[in-house]
Amino acid sequence: MSAYSLQLLLQGKILLKELVPVDAHSITWMEIGLPRDCLPAYPLRIEPGAMIGFSPYRSSVPIEKARFQVRISSFNRADIEQELKPSYDRVGEYRQFASWQEIQEYLSHYDLDIDDFTDSAHVDKYPL
Repeated sequence: MSAYSLQLLLQGKILLKELVPVDAHSITWMEIGLPRDCLPAYPLRIEPGAMIGFSPYRSSVPIEKARFQVRISSFNRADIEQELKPSYDRVGEYRQFASWQEIQEYLSHYDLDIDDFTDSAHVDKYPL
């Protein structure tokens, strides 16, 4: 397990992994993040709305208290490649997980590990 990927997740970042698409005309992603009510609070010594996203001092949720959510979404490949507004008809519902162990078991069914995921800030094609 990568401490870096897990730390990003616990800081409230969204991680993405492109999956094998459901058909040749689609692009499919798996998204992992924390539910809104589990996101870490901003530190008290900054102004509201301060941009501390890449700070090493950004707060994080303890892994023992963290809950996770995962969804799988597919989009039309042509829409993404031509930078058109995609259809959101195939955006999946979030599936909730109560612990780190549960999310690891779920990922193992797809033969994935948290190290396979990328910070969503570094994925230009993901439309959400």
